[in-house]
Amino acid sequence: MSDKPRDCSVVAAFSLALHNGGNLSEAISIARRINKPHDTRFHELLDPSGLDEEDFEGEILDLANSVKESLSQMTNGHLVSGALAGYPQAPYSDLVSMCVCVCVYSYRFYTCFWIMPPSR
Repeated sequence: MSDKPRDCSVVAAFSLALHNGGNLSEAISIARRINKPHDTRFHELLDPSGLDEEDFEGEILDLANSVKESLSQMTNGHLVSGALAGYPQAPYSDLVSMCVCVCVYSYRFYTCFWIMPPSR
C-alpha cells in the first residue's frame, strides 16, 4: 500500500470481507456505513472517494490481487534482499525470504477473494 495508497473504505471493506469469509456485498455495506474518519498519519490511506458499487468492488479485488502479488514476491529471496538493501539498519542475511509453505498457508487465508465468481 505504500506504493499505491488506497481509499480507506476499500481497505475497511477488504478487511471485513476477510473476517466474514469473503462476503463482499456485506463487507461493502458495512464499510459504507463507517462514518468515523481514518487516521491521517497513515499516508497509505486515502479519503473515501465515493466510488459506485462496481468500482468499489473492483478496487477491493485489486487490493486482494496486490496482496497476492506481494506474498508471491516475498518467497523470492533475491527480491526481498534487494528491498532490504535500502534499509541500512536491516541485518544482512541471505535467509530473508518467506518459505513457500508459509506462502501457501497465507494464500489459503485469502482464497475467498481469488475463487469468488465475478458478480458482474
